[in-house]
Amino acid sequence: MAIRFGQRRLHLGAYFDWVRSLDARILKRLKPAGDVQVRRVAAFRADRIGDAFVCLPLFLEMHKQYELSVYSSPYNDFILSRAGLDTVVYDNPAFYKEDSFAEFLRGILLFNTLFPLRLLWSRLKGGTPGYDLFLLQDLSPIRRDFILEADADARFLATPFLGHFVVPLLNVLLFRRYVVTDPGASPISQYYQGIRALDPSFSFLPKTDALNFLAEPADNAFDLPQGDFVVFHVGGKEDRLLHDGCIVDFLNRPDVPVVVIDDESKATMNRLKRNVKNEKVSWVQTHHSLFEYLSLVLDDRCRGYMGYDGGHSHLLSMPKSSVTLYTMGEHTKWRAYTGSPYTKREIADGIAVESSPLDGTTKAILHRDLACNPCYYRPCSDPVCRNVPLADCWEHLQPLFGL
Repeated sequence: MAIRFGQRRLHLGAYFDWVRSLDARILKRLKPAGDVQVRRVAAFRADRIGDAFVCLPLFLEMHKQYELSVYSSPYNDFILSRAGLDTVVYDNPAFYKEDSFAEFLRGILLFNTLFPLRLLWSRLKGGTPGYDLFLLQDLSPIRRDFILEADADARFLATPFLGHFVVPLLNVLLFRRYVVTDPGASPISQYYQGIRALDPSFSFLPKTDALNFLAEPADNAFDLPQGDFVVFHVGGKEDRLLHDGCIVDFLNRPDVPVVVIDDESKATMNRLKRNVKNEKVSWVQTHHSLFEYLSLVLDDRCRGYMGYDGGHSHLLSMPKSSVTLYTMGEHTKWRAYTGSPYTKREIADGIAVESSPLDGTTKAILHRDLACNPCYYRPCSDPVCRNVPLADCWEHLQPLFGL
């Protein structure tokens, strides 16, 4: 992939190769992490709401065993403080939406460097944040992930931003020791691996009811079908959605008892509804909060949840068996953490289901098994990852919901 600036072309592949070699040289200057007495821990989650939900079960367990503080964005603070966590609001003006290369570059230059620069400035002034460990999320497209701790009084547990221009140099100044973790694993898994390496007494096993306390009763009653049903959230970022035709064919199957929910705009739902004639499909047209949707999933007749990779799915897939649909996203990194390996099987030509048990439920992901995944936003004239015949896959998914 190359991006043109006037007469110059930036070849990202060559740039990433250079950064990988730089990362290797930096790693040689670091030392493996030694024993750490962990008492006070800080985490940095000033990013998307879905990322906060991903890590929230781990944070809740850490809150029981350590003195935990979470550096949070204003929109994540509402969720994290609601969970009873101590938060430090970090208003990050450089948060980017990745909807253009300019925004992506702005995120690299500002969002991925601003906070490490503040840490560096604090160290140069001789200050210390007073934490034994610091969890810093990784936004690097290279996925060269390490868990590190700094020398002196402050130690940092981090998946650093290796590969983002000046940040590799900051890593040399900020960090001295490391523990290598699996770069393809979820943030929970990476943090858990690192914490266990530094504090073997720490234990964590996810529970499906860990986030049930966030549920709120709906102000407007849901119009639900008779009998059991599956909740299907059809909204999300456009490039993460299956083609409308794939969803319409699925919803028109006579054996699909689905309650359809959408984002606030209801844009995707309105497009689909015009072409779906199945009377077993119910459409939630009234506005509800994410926490009200959680109460819908907790209904005794709800057998499970379906939806795309995103904030809604990271929360609503927790209590029941679920199937998360992936297109261009990095499914091995962002699928639900269960503490157990995922079993992969091909159910159609090039379409795979991966599933893992969790606390009496089954967490599953559905995706096309492509060599170009994750694509990291490469231009694609024919995004085959969005063309998954969901209707043909339903007979393989029904047993996951007990239908």
